[in-house]
Amino acid sequence: MFRLAIQASIDEVVGGLAVWQRHIGEQLAHVAAGGAPPSED
Repeated sequence: MFRLAIQASIDEVVGGLAVWQRHIGEQLAHVAAGGAPPSED
């Protein structure tokens, strides 16, 4: 069986999720304010 070793601490994972959440929030706020949705690229 193949196992993938994760080389990240909990702090790094939570930090990455916080960055992603901020990005998504900014995109949603932009669209809610009447802006065009982001491209798929």
